[in-house]
Amino acid sequence: MDRMEHKYSVWLMPQPGDLQTKLDSLVAQVSHRFRGPPFDFHVTLLGGIKSSDLEALKGELQRLASRLEPFEVHFPKESLAVFETWNQSLLLLAELGPKLRAANLAAVQQFKDPSAQEANFAAPSRQPHGSLLYGPQPLEERKQAEAWVRQEAPWFSDGWSFTASHLVLYETDHPADGWEGVPSWKKVAEFPMAA
Repeated sequence: MDRMEHKYSVWLMPQPGDLQTKLDSLVAQVSHRFRGPPFDFHVTLLGGIKSSDLEALKGELQRLASRLEPFEVHFPKESLAVFETWNQSLLLLAELGPKLRAANLAAVQQFKDPSAQEANFAAPSRQPHGSLLYGPQPLEERKQAEAWVRQEAPWFSDGWSFTASHLVLYETDHPADGWEGVPSWKKVAEFPMAA
């Protein structure tokens, strides 16, 4: 029996609670106001993982999580940025600290390129980040969204962090244009890192 191939991403997220709720609420507000699809706030550790065997993928992710220790994901002050791709419209750039760099490299080696020597985050930012807006908005509208966040949620670009203690697997299938599939993204599993 042929299994259908799906696309997956491994995310870092705050523990469920006040911070994640506050972040998800901000994403929902920005997405509604600036015509983007809603999604859960996250930092993508690695995206674009294709698999037709979910159980095998979950096993690999469990092994990866068991080799990592929890670490802080820090967003420095004034790191809000705008880019011109559907999946990096408005985002907050995170510091690429040694543990985040090592976690990304381990994920790249596990799922994409065993010989990789460097961390590799998606273009165009090529940095770890938390997105606030996805979609095809023109650049001017993205800049308006940035100004709105600075005014309505100044805490967001004031410097803050969260502890990444789990690897969270999301199914992130989408059509060729990308952003239209975002509402169908779904959490599949999560795996605690070694304590």
